[in-house]
Amino acid sequence: MKDPRAKGYVEKFGDKSWECDALNPQTLTELLKNEIGKVIDVNLYQSTMSKEEGMIKTLLETSNELKAKGY
Repeated sequence: MKDPRAKGYVEKFGDKSWECDALNPQTLTELLKNEIGKVIDVNLYQSTMSKEEGMIKTLLETSNELKAKGY
């Protein structure tokens, strides 16, 4: 409560806080996965990741072709 930002934090979020860096990284990862899993559209996420992988592949192929041509 001595921190000058404390008053604004308490007004916005209440008087409880947690230091995430104090958690074991594996515990933090599981907490995040569980909470994100509650709100994410998994099908949309997977579709988006698939499209992104295709774009990455295309960029790498194009880059390799340009390198082969001496660019």
